Amino acid sequence: MNKHSIESFEQLVYSMLHPASVMHATPEQITDWLATSLKLKESLSRQLLLDSLYSKTEEENELLVERHQIIVATLLNLLFNHQHHQSITQDRKQFYQQVAAQLEDIIVFLKNNFARFFNTDLYLPFSLRLREGNELKRQWKMIIKAMPGTESNSRLLQILERHITGVLDLKERTQVTYHQVSYLKNLVKEIFGYFSTTTCQPVYASLTELLISWNFNDLVFIREVCANIKAEMEKKESDESKLEFLKISYKQVSQLLEINIIPFYTTLPSGQKTILDWIAQELGHIEWTAVAAESKEINEVGKIQTSLSVPALALFTRLFKDAGIYTNTNQTDILKFVSSHFTTQRQLGVSHASLQNKYYQIEESTKRKVYEHLMEMAQMCKKL
Repeated sequence: MNKHSIESFEQLVYSMLHPASVMHATPEQITDWLATSLKLKESLSRQLLLDSLYSKTEEENELLVERHQIIVATLLNLLFNHQHHQSITQDRKQFYQQVAAQLEDIIVFLKNNFARFFNTDLYLPFSLRLREGNELKRQWKMIIKAMPGTESNSRLLQILERHITGVLDLKERTQVTYHQVSYLKNLVKEIFGYFSTTTCQPVYASLTELLISWNFNDLVFIREVCANIKAEMEKKESDESKLEFLKISYKQVSQLLEINIIPFYTTLPSGQKTILDWIAQELGHIEWTAVAAESKEINEVGKIQTSLSVPALALFTRLFKDAGIYTNTNQTDILKFVSSHFTTQRQLGVSHASLQNKYYQIEESTKRKVYEHLMEMAQMCKKL
C-alpha cells in the first residue's frame, strides 16, 4: 500500500474487512490484517507529525486534524456495525475490536499531540460513546444512592439522566460530541461530591446553583429554573414584593461563579445569561404593569365624570369658548384638556378626535339637549 496512511486504512476497512470477507478469512489472513492495522497506525502517527511540521498556518493544521478525526470516526462506526452483524462470531468480533483499538489510539494521539486543533464539537464514534456511556452510568448510580430525597433535586436529576442515558442510546439519531461527554463526566463527579459532602461547608447552596455555575444550558433545565422562580414570585401579594423577590433572585444568579466558560451546548447562550435575561424581562413587565395601573388609577381619580354625551360635551366646550369663558386662543388645547379630564357614562375615555369632530359638526338633537340643560341651569341659578 503506497497511498497516504489514512487512505490506506480506509482501503483496509472498506475493501477487506467487510463481514462477508472476515467470516471466510483464514487465520493467517486475520493475523495479517491485524498486523497491517498496527503498522498503519504507527505510520499514520509519524505522517501526522510530519504533515503538521510542513503546514504553514494554524488553519492548515486545524483542517488536517479535523479531517483525520472525521475519517477515523467514520471507520470506527463502520467497524462497530460490522462486529454487530448477525453473521459475526465471537472470535471475529474480537478481531474487529482489535482493529478498532488501533483507530482509537489515533484519536488519543490526536488529542495528546494536537489538543489545540482537536475539534471537540465533532460527534463521538459509537465504540467510544458506548464505553464513556457505561462509565457515566456507573457513576450515575452512585449519585442516585447519595441523593437526598427532595422533589426539586429529583426533577433536576431526571433532566440530567436524560443526557446520561442518551449517550448509551445508540439507536437514536441524536448525536453526542466529545465536549458534551467530557462535560458530563466532569459534571457527574462534581454532583457526586456535592451530595456526598458532609464534613465541610458545601460550595453550592443547591443543585440548581451548581448547574448554573457549571454553565449547564439545557433548555428544559432553564425552563425548570424560571418556572420555579415564577411560582415563588406569584406567592407574593403585592407588586412591590414581587419586584423585590425578582431583584434578589437576579442578584443571586448573577453572583454565581461560572465554572465552565464553554457551556454544555456550545451553540447556545450560557444558562446563567438566559436565566438573567428572563428575570430582567419579568422585572420590566411587572414594573410596566405597576406603573400603568398606577397611571390608570390616577387618571380615573383625577377625571371629571359627566352625564353628558360626547356631542353634548363638545357643544358645551364650544359655547364656553365662543362666549369667552374659555380664553385660550387655541381651541385644540382646550379640546385635548377636556378629552383627557372628562369621562362620560358610556365612555371611560373620550377620544380627542371624536370630541373635535363633534365640536364642529353639531346636530340639531344635540342643540336641543344642551338648550334644555342651559334652561334648567338658569332656573337653578335663580333659586340660589
